[in-house]
Amino acid sequence: MEDPINWYLEALRNYVNFRGRARRKEFWQFYLVAMITSFALQVAESSLGAGPYISTVYGIAMLLPCLSVIWRRLHDTDRSAWYLLAGIIPVVGWIFVLSYLVSDSKPCTNAYGPSPKDVLAPDHERFAPAR
Repeated sequence: MEDPINWYLEALRNYVNFRGRARRKEFWQFYLVAMITSFALQVAESSLGAGPYISTVYGIAMLLPCLSVIWRRLHDTDRSAWYLLAGIIPVVGWIFVLSYLVSDSKPCTNAYGPSPKDVLAPDHERFAPAR
C-alpha cells in the first residue's frame, strides 16, 4: 500500500475512527493528496470563473477525516488528542502540534493500541511497554 492514493483512501475509510493509531506515512500521504486535490479544485474554479463552491464543499467534507487522522497520529506518538488544543495558540501552538505530528511512532503497544508499523506483531506481553 505504498501509493499515496491508497493511504488517502484508507484514511477516508477510517474517517469516523478516532481509536487506534495512524502511522506518520498514512498521515502525510493523506495530507499530500488532500492538499493537491484542494489546490486542483481551486485552480479549476478560478479558470472557469466559478465561485469557490466545489472547493468549499470539499473542505467541509474533509474536516472529519482530517481530524480523525490527526487524532490517530497523536495516539501513535503516545499522546492524548487533547494536545490538538495547543493549536489554538497562534504560531507557538502550531509548532508544538506539528512537532508531534512529525515525530516517530512509539514502537510498542501503547494505551491506544498496537503499533501500526508492526503488522505481523501479535498483541502479546512482549510488545507491551516495560513497567
